[in-house]
Amino acid sequence: MKKICPSCKNKSDLTLLKKAKSFLIGNQYQCSNCLAVLAWDRLSHLLSFLFPILLITPMLLIQVIELSEQQIINLYIGFGLTSLLLLAFGFYRRYLVVYKS
Repeated sequence: MKKICPSCKNKSDLTLLKKAKSFLIGNQYQCSNCLAVLAWDRLSHLLSFLFPILLITPMLLIQVIELSEQQIINLYIGFGLTSLLLLAFGFYRRYLVVYKS
């Protein structure tokens, strides 16, 4: 598949080296240009799916628990910052450089 390699920053073919056996790290690919071995980062991909769940959670908590106005604001700020952090972490790096020869 043609992708931009994070190691050499060029668009090149990434050939499949090894199928994933781990839940956290996915398939390994090799760049045809710089010969770096890359692995798909499944953990950040999975964390980015938690983003919508974290946006819904404060609404559910407010309906179940009686909170003051300040506590509601703090709850939204806390969940909002956590959601942004997970979103940034989930979409920042999709490939990890494992080895470069």
